[in-house]
Amino acid sequence: MVNVSRKLQKDVLLRISKQFNVAILNLKNTATGIQYLHELLSETEQLMLAKRLAVILMLEKNIPWSQIEKTLAISQTTIARIQRHRKAGGFSTITVMLQEKKNRDVFWLELEILLRAGMPPLGKNRWQSIRTDVQEYKKKH
Repeated sequence: MVNVSRKLQKDVLLRISKQFNVAILNLKNTATGIQYLHELLSETEQLMLAKRLAVILMLEKNIPWSQIEKTLAISQTTIARIQRHRKAGGFSTITVMLQEKKNRDVFWLELEILLRAGMPPLGKNRWQSIRTDVQEYKKKH
């Protein structure tokens, strides 16, 4: 978890958040957006966000927690926290986006690329479960 050194007043926090969101929304192409986030976020923050997205997607696909834990090298406590937030209606924008077939396919493939870039290889079959899930998903849809 990322730590913030001091708490901000609510109005200041809202203004800063709005500025950040507007900056993200104004990015017109993927390459610029990637570069923007690469410059803005540390490697640890990028990996944290990639893993969070991966957990959301894997939970949406009903992938067993043990497989999520092993594939992403995260604790079941983290998975449980994300699942609780998801069940309470959190991540609704991401969930809606994943309901579109095109978005799901792109998301799965991009997710694999992100995870490969952010995590060191741990044997030749480390990504086999992700590849299998992607292939099974493509066959069904």
